[in-house]
Amino acid sequence: MTGRVALLLVGCSVVVFLLMNASMGTSDAIDNFAQYENRSNAYAIALSGANIAANLLYFNKFYQGTYKENMDFQGGTLSIVVERIGDRTKVTSSGTYPASGSDYVTEQVVSNFSPGYYDRFVLLTDNDPGSIPWTTYDTANGNLHSNNTLTIDHYSGNPVMPVFNGAVTATKSINITPGTKPVFSQPPQTGMIVEFPTDFDPVTEAPFLPGGVDWNRNYLINNGNTLVSREQLHLQFFVDGSGQQMVRYFRSDVRNSNNGYGDFRASDSVVNAPASGIIYAPGVDVFVEGTVEQKLSVLCTPKATGTGGNIFVTNDLVCNTDPTKDSNSPDYIGLLAYNNVVIANTKNDNATNSGTNRVKIQASIVALKGGLTGADNVTRTRQILDIYGSVTQAVRKGVGSGSSAIGSASGGFMKHYYYDARFINDHALLMPKTPLLSLDSFLVRRGLN
Repeated sequence: MTGRVALLLVGCSVVVFLLMNASMGTSDAIDNFAQYENRSNAYAIALSGANIAANLLYFNKFYQGTYKENMDFQGGTLSIVVERIGDRTKVTSSGTYPASGSDYVTEQVVSNFSPGYYDRFVLLTDNDPGSIPWTTYDTANGNLHSNNTLTIDHYSGNPVMPVFNGAVTATKSINITPGTKPVFSQPPQTGMIVEFPTDFDPVTEAPFLPGGVDWNRNYLINNGNTLVSREQLHLQFFVDGSGQQMVRYFRSDVRNSNNGYGDFRASDSVVNAPASGIIYAPGVDVFVEGTVEQKLSVLCTPKATGTGGNIFVTNDLVCNTDPTKDSNSPDYIGLLAYNNVVIANTKNDNATNSGTNRVKIQASIVALKGGLTGADNVTRTRQILDIYGSVTQAVRKGVGSGSSAIGSASGGFMKHYYYDARFINDHALLMPKTPLLSLDSFLVRRGLN
């Protein structure tokens, strides 16, 4: 009998401890759930504040100060502080839940904004007529956008399709011809619009016109892209043995034929590049090529009569430290033309360029009122236009046509455009800014109390 009582007492004790443990576990679970709910609500409040601040900055990107402080919001409180640090903006949104009591939780969302730049696309076009397609052998590595339409096709019988590694967007439509199977890294989208720049920022630099300019010297682009160039500046960039950025120049009236374009010689005059890194050339067309160290931008604007404002690339134009091999390259090239940026049909750009059948440009390119185009883009030797950087153009223009093989006697350029990811954090001099700020980073600070 005694043994049975002992067993009963032990059994009762086990039940009691089980009940106690169950009760304690239930209490902890309730506390944990309550804390989780408070943190979730606090985070939701802070996130709402970040969105409120983003809307505020959309209408006034220069705002700074305490926008809200301990404002009652969804059962808790919300505080929003906007700080301007140089040209950057920091938003701290703090959410607390519940509004009172000892179990409140505070969460923060910190957003950092910087001025937006137009070099965030590998190619941004304001007006794409839809008659110039992306086609066989074309490649775009980076975000591609048109404020009009995009047309994509391929040449019949050729299995090679255009390739797009990045977002492909258009305001109106993306037209893919039957039988074309472009390679997309993500589905293309329509409906997005990007406000296009209307002008360049004013510059204070004196015009850079060493040796004067040529007068009434014509350069014609054929095949429906007629352009007459009169006043001209011919520049070749190079880095000397001491690491100094130099500029070689000549007047094309001392050369006897159109082959003079890009025909630089060791005997040509040489000057130091401007210390500011800005080559401002008002009222002329600028012909450029060579190698650039650090930051250097060419800004080319027209006369009141409309002549000038074009940039012609006469040979490879690259960075001294190759950004395709070194993502920390400090070299940035800007080509900012009020009208067009033209790949000139010179003896260097035509046929084989250094035996590679390609023209290489590593730059941020802006054609404010015109577009990027190739001289004689139908009849010139078939090559690759290899751009590593960004292109912003008002109008889509032709750089090549046809499906002929590299090195063929005609066909112009195949497009190989690659985005320079350095532009996420740094930019060429004078690169136009967007009207809106760009979100750089987004940080959540949890359980601050």
